[in-house]
Amino acid sequence: MASYHDDATELRAEAINKLIRDYQHGDCNAFNRLMRQYEYWQYIYKALRAKRVPAADAEDYTQQICMRLMNGLKTFRFECAFESYLGLIIRNQVINDYRRRLKLRQRQFLSLDELTATDEIEKRLIDRLPNPNAPLADENLLWQELHHVVGACLRLFKNATVKLITCLWLYGMKQRQVAALLELSPGVVGSNLYRGQKRLRICLRKNYF
Repeated sequence: MASYHDDATELRAEAINKLIRDYQHGDCNAFNRLMRQYEYWQYIYKALRAKRVPAADAEDYTQQICMRLMNGLKTFRFECAFESYLGLIIRNQVINDYRRRLKLRQRQFLSLDELTATDEIEKRLIDRLPNPNAPLADENLLWQELHHVVGACLRLFKNATVKLITCLWLYGMKQRQVAALLELSPGVVGSNLYRGQKRLRICLRKNYF
């Protein structure tokens, strides 16, 4: 026997689908009723913030997602629940945000291409490495030199997947974020990251500390 909660969920889904069909048949206000009545504006914004998207960006992305919904729902085939469809759009937006922020971080230090290069860049960086026991003038210089040291170690990695996952982790991304970005399972990311962290520690201890 269906519970009250199941009945309420089914009625909600039917009402949402009716609004979508009305919108598809030319009722432009049906979309606004859908978003207001079921508070999807707030739902989208809160979902973005829960994924650690900055507040200002979350507001802009909420508008962008709503525009995508306005276009996408015109051909929506009801092959999945509306909220599953909306969740996919939010997920793609979050991935795009991670990629954008990653590019900004790349500009501050070495790029991922430089970190994973196997040409003469590696030799030039290693040649520039300072004496690890020498005092550095200030904290900013310390971080810059440390970045070069880590980059030199990363370029010794032979496995490209381990190298890339370790780079993304060093740039501040969490395992689930890396998994979403590279479309890998969390388990694969976790095992490769463990290998990368272990090799990085060994390299740093052996060569620089």
